[in-house]
Amino acid sequence: MGDSVYLMSEGSCDMFMNNGFESGLGVGWSSASANPSFPAFGCLDPDPDIQEYLAGAGPNDRYMWIGATPSPYRGIITDSFDITLGNCQVRFWMRYGRAVGDGGFGGVGSPCEDPDLSNEGVHLAYSIDDGANWVDFPGSDLYPEGPNDQNPPFTTYVNGTGGYWSPIPTPHSQMRWDSNSIFWWHEYSCPIPAAAVTTATKFQFYQDGTSGAGWDTWGLDEVKIFCSNNQNVIWSHGATEFNPATPVSPTDTTEYWVMVFDTLGNFDRDTVMIFVAERPDTDLGNDTTICWYGSNTAIFDAGAGFDSYSWNTGETTQIITPDTSGMFIVEVWNATCYDTDTVLLTVIPATVAFAGSDESLCQGGSWDFTLSSNPPDTISADSVLWFGGLGTFVNPDDLRPVYNTLPAELGPITLGMIAYGSGPCGNDTNYMILTIDTVPTADFTTMPIDTACFLVDITFTGSADIAIATWNWDFGDATFGNGQIVTHAYTTPGTYDISLSVITAEGCVDTVTHTRVITDPLIDFSHTPDPSCENDTVYFDGLGDMVTYADWIWDFGDGSPLDTGRNVSHVYPNFGTYTVTLTVCNQDTTYDHTVVETCDADAGSDEIICEHYSHDFSLSAIQPDTLSADSLRWTGGAGTFNDPTLLWPVYTPAAGELGDIPLIMVAYGITPCANDTSTMILTVL
Repeated sequence: MGDSVYLMSEGSCDMFMNNGFESGLGVGWSSASANPSFPAFGCLDPDPDIQEYLAGAGPNDRYMWIGATPSPYRGIITDSFDITLGNCQVRFWMRYGRAVGDGGFGGVGSPCEDPDLSNEGVHLAYSIDDGANWVDFPGSDLYPEGPNDQNPPFTTYVNGTGGYWSPIPTPHSQMRWDSNSIFWWHEYSCPIPAAAVTTATKFQFYQDGTSGAGWDTWGLDEVKIFCSNNQNVIWSHGATEFNPATPVSPTDTTEYWVMVFDTLGNFDRDTVMIFVAERPDTDLGNDTTICWYGSNTAIFDAGAGFDSYSWNTGETTQIITPDTSGMFIVEVWNATCYDTDTVLLTVIPATVAFAGSDESLCQGGSWDFTLSSNPPDTISADSVLWFGGLGTFVNPDDLRPVYNTLPAELGPITLGMIAYGSGPCGNDTNYMILTIDTVPTADFTTMPIDTACFLVDITFTGSADIAIATWNWDFGDATFGNGQIVTHAYTTPGTYDISLSVITAEGCVDTVTHTRVITDPLIDFSHTPDPSCENDTVYFDGLGDMVTYADWIWDFGDGSPLDTGRNVSHVYPNFGTYTVTLTVCNQDTTYDHTVVETCDADAGSDEIICEHYSHDFSLSAIQPDTLSADSLRWTGGAGTFNDPTLLWPVYTPAAGELGDIPLIMVAYGITPCANDTSTMILTVL
């Protein structure tokens, strides 16, 4: 009740064909080479794997179906008609098959297989020379517009026109069929062109491109050929056209009639009954939100007492219980009247809090929850709040905040996250364990302690207050080491910052840095006396920089043991030249030291001569001799030496000099050695 209805009719005093195929081919056809069939049950394939999707009957029960059976030519031709009255048209219902065939059942293609190539469509043509030549209807080949539905009344909003309807191309799919009207029953209204107006015009539906028998099927129904001139129309409510522009709005069940008549008194009349039923009223209530825990549902009730119910879910009951989000639409019917309502269901999953994976960090640090191996997350939460521990959260309402520990926090601490539920959903709480590990305290010593020489191995010894897994050294000269105790020698003097980083098994780190001075000292020494005599004490004094962080090592060059100290002394028992080496910081300073042989005098053997004779020392039984003497001189007696500086002079006694005469040879030692004397007795008889 309350709806407006558009009344529609068609008619003519010159109807040449009105064929619904209810009894087969019917009258008006001169040829049917297509070997058609006339089913009334829709196109059902005997093979269930390729059965047509949603089969349906024609617009009025039986229809003509072409292509399911072999035929030499797929065409159906009308008788000849005199259409010189003008304003004529061919009106019909048509659709293409919509099943996927792959060779067919029993050796042929599917009886419902769809045309899927551009040349496999259906033509509408005319002939004005008794079928000798055929011409397709001209104009744009337009597809009809309207809902695609397998059930009558097969509503078409805009009729299709033209002379050829190419199939929508491959691939096969239900979506392809659902979105294209050519695969569903729709009405076509094709005006007959002026070139086809004769007293003997034939019309033909034909298909000249196929994949073979049992392929590329199509159907026709309700074929009408008529002219609309020389006729009048009147409706019972006063309208004077087949399809009145103004709808009617009856409040009670009303019968309307329409009459068509010409000037010769010919007429026809038809009636239509408009049944007016009370409009149903359904109300699904307000849009609904539920929290889903795995088994609960919403309940939508369309109300009792209606003839039928149709939900967009496919259900046909008064009440449905959905558990998924979406728009739910119900259509309720009483007789031919219906009402519809829509309700939006939002299903929110139950609130879940996940505080993330358990983690660890070092004492005094901060934990950024974005770095968790499995970060915190929520389901269906409006907001969150973190709590726990002695430290503080930076923005505790962030999903993944930063937690700043206190220095006193050690070991496992429990941190919790509350997820506040959205809408009807409650809250949820979850926890994680943050383990805080002890940070070590590192230190190290060196030997030598503070200052060392370059090119000399220095021993570095690390220490810590807890167990350490890794010891990493940075010697400050772009070299590095590993281990608790390491050695290193610097190749360049300077001041170096040496760092030790210790890492525990948990990854906690401490670094300590000490400064060490590496030197290249200037070293020299003196040796006194120089030269020296055998068995003299020689004093060696170190000179140059005051090095207290390394030994002063002396090698006297005579094979004696090494000595240490800045100032030392040494006695050489044998004469010679000795290379003395002072080593400080692996650097050697050397000088040659000369030890002079001790001076030794030997005046030779005692001798006897007669008075008035001289003594030639070269004739002594044991000749005089000296060792390491620079010079000599003879003295003694009252006589004279021919040359007292000769080693072997001649001594002449004085007159009357008789008896034992002591003669003395003085040997003058080489500096710095002392002189030596020796005496022999010359007896004069």
